[in-house]
Amino acid sequence: MAFVKARRIYAKMPSGFNGSLTLEAEDGFQKGAVMNIIAAQDACQFDPIRSDIRRRVDALGRDYSELSLEEIVRRADAVRRLAVQHGFDAIRQLAGALTDAVSRDGRAAIIPAYLQSLNEAASIDSRDPTASELLMASISVRFAS
Repeated sequence: MAFVKARRIYAKMPSGFNGSLTLEAEDGFQKGAVMNIIAAQDACQFDPIRSDIRRRVDALGRDYSELSLEEIVRRADAVRRLAVQHGFDAIRQLAGALTDAVSRDGRAAIIPAYLQSLNEAASIDSRDPTASELLMASISVRFAS
């Protein structure tokens, strides 16, 4: 089982989880707020924009070790622009963070972690501000570890 903790939000998911996940915030963070996040990796097949973002992120994950740093930044920025255009805030933030990390750290940047997080963001409805905030809190805990 994987254990995710984000600002006092807890969820246990079996590996390979493919369904609906309900998170309930505890005291201090939108107490009592309940939301559903579709965690299925293929849930975005019904949204062509999210499918396009996932396709681009998967291609970047497959190719990044052979690409120049400039091309990595260009592709990540293309994902960021697409997210901005369609209101996917979590994807916009993560793609921007990836471009910043590669620009700052070069190949030392933890590119696979950013790509995994981008895929997670594309798997939920990140146009929902609460879902985006919960996802970003979860991801920030992982990056801080």
